[in-house]
Amino acid sequence: MAALELGFVGEELNLFVKKGGWFGPITGTMQNSDLTPVNLTGCTFRGKVRDKVTGTEVFSITPTITNAAAGTYTFEFTSTQTALLSTGEYIDKWHVRYYWDMEYVDSSGRELPLYWGEVVVRLEVTSA
Repeated sequence: MAALELGFVGEELNLFVKKGGWFGPITGTMQNSDLTPVNLTGCTFRGKVRDKVTGTEVFSITPTITNAAAGTYTFEFTSTQTALLSTGEYIDKWHVRYYWDMEYVDSSGRELPLYWGEVVVRLEVTSA
């Protein structure tokens, strides 16, 4: 008999950014199982980008709820934040890899995973 697995770790979402460039805003919508929007009143989102080599936090992600009743939120990386992405795990001479995730904290305080994945960074040439 095959082992059963149960759980939810969020969705894998790999991001591709240019060092020193603005990324986003990315808009998301939280939906219930019947496809109605989740009311985000009293909820928060949070996330981090980390360097896998040391596990050091490079920067925090602070999503914004744009319409609580419609379940919509946005997140972005500023050019100041992406400028910090240069010494991650080298993929090749032009790209480095970091790791990120984002959580949703509902109005009762439950922490639920939303996204996780790699942040692949194209290194700068012009501004370097």
